[in-house]
Amino acid sequence: MPASASRLVPEHGVDLDQILKNADLAMYAAKSAGRRTYRFFEPDMDAKVRARRQMEIDLRQAITTGGLEVHYQPCLSLQDGRITGCEALVRWRHPERGFVRRLSSFDRGRYRADQTSLANGS
Repeated sequence: MPASASRLVPEHGVDLDQILKNADLAMYAAKSAGRRTYRFFEPDMDAKVRARRQMEIDLRQAITTGGLEVHYQPCLSLQDGRITGCEALVRWRHPERGFVRRLSSFDRGRYRADQTSLANGS
């Protein structure tokens, strides 16, 4: 049985567009939970999508305005401790959230740039 979603009318919306949007959110939550499961729409589903969308907007703005910083971290040889190279790490100093070390910090380890169109430069 595939994952499915449910919504209640009027608690989850009275206009058709809102009902369909809320049903989609519940469906995606059910799909992410795995097969043979279902989810009812919950208001925090919409809040999470809005927060994620705002992060994407903020990240796009940071990319276009130079808000990302490159930090270099040395790579050391375990044999003799010599520096053998370095890796470049991108850091974001968010105007409201402060210094963000990893993109996954936004959504408790779930937000990833490659889940948005940012990964392919769109």
